[in-house]
Amino acid sequence: MSGHLMNMMGHFQAKVQTQHEQSQNHVNQILAQNEMQRLDAKQREDSIRNENLNREELFIRMKIAADQANVEREKAQTEANQKREQDLMKMKTEADESTRKREQLFMEHELKRQKMDC
Repeated sequence: MSGHLMNMMGHFQAKVQTQHEQSQNHVNQILAQNEMQRLDAKQREDSIRNENLNREELFIRMKIAADQANVEREKAQTEANQKREQDLMKMKTEADESTRKREQLFMEHELKRQKMDC
């Protein structure tokens, strides 16, 4: 009888051991799934963070390009204004010289006329 009892205890112990192993395997499987889900969530979070950084970098690069374009436009406008001012000063100088010559010719003509009248 004791042999039969020992045999039954051995069988029961094996069954308990098998159930314990199955339970442990199930727990390990759940833990592995949780870890995979955590890693997937972290990867999605990193991906979103990377996309946001890419967007921010693009925005900054576009702003820099726009600022540089504005600087170039303002520089070109300044140069155009300076050229225009130079051209206007040249035209004014030419006009003043022309007026002076015309006045000088007029004065010379008046002097000649006055000499002839005398």
